[in-house]
Amino acid sequence: MSADLEKTIESALDDVLGPKTEEIRRELAERLHDQWRAVDERREETIQQAREEMAAALAAAVRRIRGADSVTAVAHALAEEAARFCGRVGLFIVRDDRLLGFRVAGEAGEELQRSFERVDLALTEALAIAHAADTCDGVVTGGSRNELSQRIVELFGLAPSDRVHLFPVVLRDKALAILYADGGSRARRVEAVAIETLACAAEAWIEAVGSRRKPAPVREEATV
Repeated sequence: MSADLEKTIESALDDVLGPKTEEIRRELAERLHDQWRAVDERREETIQQAREEMAAALAAAVRRIRGADSVTAVAHALAEEAARFCGRVGLFIVRDDRLLGFRVAGEAGEELQRSFERVDLALTEALAIAHAADTCDGVVTGGSRNELSQRIVELFGLAPSDRVHLFPVVLRDKALAILYADGGSRARRVEAVAIETLACAAEAWIEAVGSRRKPAPVREEATV
């Protein structure tokens, strides 16, 4: 085949196939654009649905805390509702520079609850918890015995690489309790903002419940 004839054939093919190729390219680009737009829309819908579900769950948790009629009931509600936003929680009471186990929730059975209720250790044994109690600020720490004490590490089966969140429950600039939260065995995300919101709600309601005046006893009128 001569060079001239080959160029003639290539030119003819370009004339015929060129417009078709460009048409196919445009069609594919439009299809891909539509598919990506649909994916983005579904992603936004999923994110929006997750946000709405989170807000509804948080509102319900706050309502339960506000429905408690005693400090003990508030503490139970806080632990149980906070567990919905992580894998596992433990509520410690701070008393006279000691840490007392009160309530576990989430991935926690009766055996862990019984063991947790027997926790009684000096704050100085758990440096991260002591820091949260002293500063009244939230703390994120690892699962080492230097930070949380040997007792707590063994109780929850922690490793140094684990992430633990500590939320102080404060009343009048003093930490009354420390709420411990981790991801549990399934390494669930700890929704720190939601749990902190519940801790704040519990603080306010503990003060409200504690400040309620008991009704004065009714005195019987003296009979003549």
